[in-house]
Amino acid sequence: VCSSDLGNALFVKDTIGLGGNLRPGDEITAINGEPVAKLKEKADAVNSGGEGFRKQLFCLSLISGNKSDKADIAYRRNIEEKFVTLTYELTPSRYNLLLEKKRPDSIFFDNRSIAYFDLRKWEYKVLKKMIPAINKLKGVVFDLRGYPTEDIDYLLQHLITKNDTASHWMLVPVVTRPDFKSVAFKTEGWELTPTTPRIEAKTFFLCDSRTYSFAESILGFIKDYKLGTIIGEPSAGANGD
Repeated sequence: VCSSDLGNALFVKDTIGLGGNLRPGDEITAINGEPVAKLKEKADAVNSGGEGFRKQLFCLSLISGNKSDKADIAYRRNIEEKFVTLTYELTPSRYNLLLEKKRPDSIFFDNRSIAYFDLRKWEYKVLKKMIPAINKLKGVVFDLRGYPTEDIDYLLQHLITKNDTASHWMLVPVVTRPDFKSVAFKTEGWELTPTTPRIEAKTFFLCDSRTYSFAESILGFIKDYKLGTIIGEPSAGANGD
């Protein structure tokens, strides 16, 4: 069962064929006799990051477990209380694979008027070769919902119009004593330079709570240099060394 949190309640978002009697829209009220609110409170005590990221980790912990283990689910459909026992079928890695299948497979869509790149598995040499064609399209979408490949700085160099002179915009804490009693900060920057051909098409970046760490640094760079429109949900809030 793929679960999605809405406010303080937990609802079924999708069952991907493994949810027994559960249907999208059902509200999960308890698991193995423990109220969902109590389970969320326990999860928040050990998970860091923004609210969206903590919800994501919480939902993942609920739907993945040791194969063949069982869970007693109490749920509400409309006003009727129901119960079902489910067997765990998913590991976290398999769950993530199922989510990936919902992303576009093709580089082009919308009658080939928009280009799409999943920045977790894109190839720079493919993008660079396509830039002249991309500049003739309505726009290009870069998917940052996940951890991008390290060569993403090459992409940024095709978007910036002047030298990146912000050499001290990242502050990395250096902790030398327990309990943060002595903290200094090391400054870092990327100092990128523009390269050709420049991407001139309208540019959009997708993000959500799966956008974490390095990907959040990328978002900050994009926002400050106004390199494109950022669309989606708040990022994880889990960036830092």
